[in-house]
Amino acid sequence: MSLTSLIFLCLVLPLTLAAYYGVRIIGGEGVVAKSLAKGILLAVSMFTYYWVAAEYLPLLMVAVLATYAFALVIDTTQGVTKKLVLAVAVIASVAFLVYYKYTDYFLETLQRFVPSVQYEPLNLIQPLGISFLVFSLISYFVDVYRGTIKADRNLLNRHVRYYGDDVAVVIAEDEVSAMQGVRALKVEYEELPFVLD
Repeated sequence: MSLTSLIFLCLVLPLTLAAYYGVRIIGGEGVVAKSLAKGILLAVSMFTYYWVAAEYLPLLMVAVLATYAFALVIDTTQGVTKKLVLAVAVIASVAFLVYYKYTDYFLETLQRFVPSVQYEPLNLIQPLGISFLVFSLISYFVDVYRGTIKADRNLLNRHVRYYGDDVAVVIAEDEVSAMQGVRALKVEYEELPFVLD
């Protein structure tokens, strides 16, 4: 199910919006209503991700929990410990990216230079937006380390994720800025042949 499928657009999205806004309207601006509404978004995000790429849902959940834990520890420690935790968080994030994006490439290159090395390609499928996700996490860790922002104490604040098509989004404070952002976007794409599997 992609974000443009009929099932998503005609069933999942309307039900999600109804549930989210229903909770917000009935519950008002209270902490419980806000948390429940965010919980609905997180549950639907995980459900959508599971539907399309079930094998990556545990990976996504580990990434969310690890990010939450790393940020909290960075935010609550000082000195060398704080630097060490930041370093571990950044290294773990980059290792995650390198494993999914470059493992087969590295192994293939190694085999070219050392023909006696035999390996079976892992044929890893990259989770959608993995580079964006990893660099966003690193930016978050560094901002928490510098004290620019506080680590989110509520797990639901930062980690609502979805699986879908690549999109460009412009967020602006006014219409003029939004239109400037839209004009700056350049989308290049290659039409792929239709394939039935």
